[in-house]
Amino acid sequence: MSYAEVLVVVALTGALLLTALPSLILPNQVPVASVARRVAADLGLARRLAIAGRANYLVTFTPAGGGPFTAYSVAPQGGSPGQDFPKTFQSGLTVTATTSQVTFLPSGAASTAGTITIAQGTATALVQVTAATGFIQVTGP
Repeated sequence: MSYAEVLVVVALTGALLLTALPSLILPNQVPVASVARRVAADLGLARRLAIAGRANYLVTFTPAGGGPFTAYSVAPQGGSPGQDFPKTFQSGLTVTATTSQVTFLPSGAASTAGTITIAQGTATALVQVTAATGFIQVTGP
């Protein structure tokens, strides 16, 4: 076996390890981060709909009572959820929040501040809503 062949084998082995390593080391972070971004996007949707429609929009997590939650929906106050809702959380995730409902006002502000915690194993992400501005921020994992 020549040095070139050994070098090719080592390079291919290294490439395979680099491809597989992230899924071996951080398997829980991918779904947690993905779900956190999805929840933040839907909170942002509710905020934009409240501003555009000049009406309160609610993001409601179910079952009520602080969680762990299994689903959530976006709906105008007193109305029914949109066709894409409710959205369910995949099994294995633990989703809790400081409130089971976030209301966005026509000004874009949220009626109360809230933090949604999404966890699986050691991976945790937070989706935070600021009351005064309705600003939504994702932190972690």
